[in-house]
Amino acid sequence: MIIKTQDIPKLKHSARILASMMYHLKGMVKSGVSCGDLNDFAQEFITSHGAKPSFKGLYGYPYTLITEIDDEVVHGMSPKTKIIPDNCVISLDCGAIWEGMFSDMCILLTVGKVSADVEKLVQKTEESLWAGIRQVKAGKTVGDIGFAIDKVLKDAGLGNVLDLGGHGIGYKPHSDPHITHAGRAGKGSKLFENQCICIEPMVTLGSGKVKFVNEKNSDGSYEVVKSIEGVPAAHIEHQLLITKKGCEVITAIEKDQVLPIL
Repeated sequence: MIIKTQDIPKLKHSARILASMMYHLKGMVKSGVSCGDLNDFAQEFITSHGAKPSFKGLYGYPYTLITEIDDEVVHGMSPKTKIIPDNCVISLDCGAIWEGMFSDMCILLTVGKVSADVEKLVQKTEESLWAGIRQVKAGKTVGDIGFAIDKVLKDAGLGNVLDLGGHGIGYKPHSDPHITHAGRAGKGSKLFENQCICIEPMVTLGSGKVKFVNEKNSDGSYEVVKSIEGVPAAHIEHQLLITKKGCEVITAIEKDQVLPIL
């Protein structure tokens, strides 16, 4: 999605609000904490800075924050009754809207002591994200991004989830191009200056194959995506504004840019 020049500052501020919320949220993630409490904080922070949560109600999802624990690949729900266990891997995915501009990001963490395999999963998932980001500039293709991500994951012997992928973003939460996290260099949709995209590798300790499980609670129901073998999974995401020479990772902000809790 190409962003009009006059809307770029709005887009960046939307991303700043979201990234600031994630900065504060990261310090709250501990075993015994309710995912519902994290969800409440996310909503309160976003709204207190004049923005709106973009996930709540989107495609019927009932929460502001997505929490993905262990075998949950994406779209994990965040009820009060879902408690973070010790010794787990967790991803927190969220979106915001400010002045009509959408932002989206996901952070990846571990809680307590995890196995060497899970440590590798987390490290290589993050490494694959940045390998994809390094490919981004006007004139490159989504195939360049996917090829770079897939190489890191294949070399590490990890399962690359290909049933879902990254996406365009800006005036809508999701738009073209779809970004599969595998591909052929130089192939697929071309990238353009001032286009905004999200790259979000999803990785498992298994085959990368997933199952779609309908879960229901007192807040509603949603289809949660889990690793088919029930093994740990990881998910991480940044939002990028494409430039002639590369890209700006607008959801990666410095500490002095972090907005306060109001």
